[in-house]
Amino acid sequence: MNHFDNDDTMTPENTRNHPTAADDLNDPARDLSDKQCIAIEMLAAGKQPGQVARVIEVDPKTLYTWRQQESFRRAVMSRRRQLWGDISTRLRGLAHPAIDELETQLFDRYDRARFRAATSILRMIDVKKCPDPEEGEDS
Repeated sequence: MNHFDNDDTMTPENTRNHPTAADDLNDPARDLSDKQCIAIEMLAAGKQPGQVARVIEVDPKTLYTWRQQESFRRAVMSRRRQLWGDISTRLRGLAHPAIDELETQLFDRYDRARFRAATSILRMIDVKKCPDPEEGEDS
């Protein structure tokens, strides 16, 4: 028996395990077509409705009608939350290495690198919004 005999349990090693709209939306109770699932995925990813309609080859009015349906809107919002949740998690994971790099550049021997790092840090903390220590004291 070779390792290809049982195709339904074989998954390529390099396949990422990310949820897709099809994972949640192919439930028979949802009663969504393949084109609707693709539209949900594209809209959740930020594609424009006109572009989505062209890609899935439906009339823009049809896509508009789908977008007015509560179940379709909920599916788009759910998928969008999944996508942005993944992105948010990845960005949080990059925060420490990014700050480490800024710190390295802040002490770089080149003026331009130090200036850029300092400017970036000041922009991030938004100095204008920081409270003035003098204002908090009672005189």
